[in-house]
Amino acid sequence: MTSYRNNVPQPVDPLAHLYNLERELDESERRTASIIDDLAKRLDNPENKVSTVSDRFESINRHLEQAVVTLAERVRSIEDENS
Repeated sequence: MTSYRNNVPQPVDPLAHLYNLERELDESERRTASIIDDLAKRLDNPENKVSTVSDRFESINRHLEQAVVTLAERVRSIEDENS
């Protein structure tokens, strides 16, 4: 006669179960940290690019402003000479 308890789960050692849970938690934390590091690198890269582009535009704008001021001074001096 076969036992009616064939499909009943066997008792699990609580310490072994805790060890497995701890191992799974550690692995999950490692994967999460890896994903967060990857996202931080991806976010940092565009921020650096935007900063670099902004710095270039500020430099160009300063040069443009200086050129406009120089041009305005030349025009004023020519107008003063013609007056």
